[in-house]
Amino acid sequence: MINSQLHTLRVDGNTLSYMTCGDPAAPPLVLIHGWLGARADWRLLLPELSRTHYCLTVDLLGHGDSDKPRGGDYGIPAQAHRVLAIADAAGLTQFALCGHSMGGMIGLTLAAAVAPERIIRMANLSGVVNVQSLVLKSTAWLAPRAEFLVDWGFALARKIAPFKWGARILGSQLFYRHHPPEFRTINLPYAIQPGIEVPFYKALEAILVMDLTPLLPNIACPVLTIFGKQDRLVPPGQGKLVDARLSHH
Repeated sequence: MINSQLHTLRVDGNTLSYMTCGDPAAPPLVLIHGWLGARADWRLLLPELSRTHYCLTVDLLGHGDSDKPRGGDYGIPAQAHRVLAIADAAGLTQFALCGHSMGGMIGLTLAAAVAPERIIRMANLSGVVNVQSLVLKSTAWLAPRAEFLVDWGFALARKIAPFKWGARILGSQLFYRHHPPEFRTINLPYAIQPGIEVPFYKALEAILVMDLTPLLPNIACPVLTIFGKQDRLVPPGQGKLVDARLSHH
């Protein structure tokens, strides 16, 4: 990656981690990861993206190397405001966005309600609009009602993750069946790290209660929507909903 630098920022008493890479004079691009993700999720794209853009990748509160307060506000609007605070700290007045899954929901919130005048364009990668997936619904309902099971489950996940067979099991259940070789050493450790247990289910609750449908027509910037036919968590219908609700085509 070109000129990559790690940064931290204090927002509302919590420390957020983010990375910048590329030429600061290039067009800025902010990348927002999804649920249980981290800025490391973009590592395979950054070498190419940073050739043409000044890239900023965030660790959302509760994820990656950012703080994970048990009493933190993990709501989608709160996360959107934190991303904007990081953009402010980096000196970005207007910028493009790329958000994946929950990060797509946060990005759409930024473009529709929080800072529409600052978003130039957006790539929406399997972004959640409202919860239709039974997997997300059932997990979000169960987790806060069985916190001890969540703690036990993550402890078990950390025991089996170092083994290839364990990483395959966890990967197929939490993310996707086919993953790059570095998944076991980079992505998975972030997803099951100590302290993520509470953000795990509070982030799901935040997704569950958010419905962006009425806000989508407020988005003025161009939006590129990309979904996978075999996505196990966010069905392609969510992408069609975005395209149908945008006021411009």
